[in-house]
Amino acid sequence: MIQLTNQLVNHLNNDKIAGLPRETGNPAFWFFDLNKYSPTGVLIRVVMRQELDQSAPVKKRCGMRKNSGFTLFELLTVIAIIAVISAIAIPNFINWLPKYRLGSAARNLLSAMQYARLMAVKENVNILVNFDPGNNNYRVFADYNSDNDQDTGEPTIRRGKMPGGIHITGTNFASDLLKFNSRGLAAGSGGTISITNNLNDLSKIRINRTGNSRILGDGEK
Repeated sequence: MIQLTNQLVNHLNNDKIAGLPRETGNPAFWFFDLNKYSPTGVLIRVVMRQELDQSAPVKKRCGMRKNSGFTLFELLTVIAIIAVISAIAIPNFINWLPKYRLGSAARNLLSAMQYARLMAVKENVNILVNFDPGNNNYRVFADYNSDNDQDTGEPTIRRGKMPGGIHITGTNFASDLLKFNSRGLAAGSGGTISITNNLNDLSKIRINRTGNSRILGDGEK
């Protein structure tokens, strides 16, 4: 059939009756135009139509394979892999989360101590940090009259509360009050704030007498 089509095309290329340009050698061009200009076009149209009909079932089968999707075995394999990864990852994540919260709370507390010292120097007044371990919070305020108490007209500069699962276990400041004077120095010899999480992991923030503060590493006192 292909040989017959080629013979017809060669014949039509030399067909003067068609009156079509010779540079057009595309069989598709002959398919549309020869039916109008030459009787031979009827035959080539029939031949090409038969070739298209024979190729149709192959395309249909290919299309069905392309849209076939996953098998049950493949789906069960993926589910089993996800289950194994989850069994390993979830316990590690549960143990990691309290430690992350403890570290984040320690950094926030350190930032509050540094801010209190900065405001003492900037405003040239005494700044106090009052810790309340029972309610897991703290309060930073100005102490204009140096009576170690917040009176009327002495503003609260900052408040903070420990996130869920984090607890202030205590400080070694007198009356849980940390005081920075107008030069940024801590009252007395400084002190330490201790916080823990639900796993009893401990973190400490140390403020020395010069007013500098830092988070202590494991084993430091």
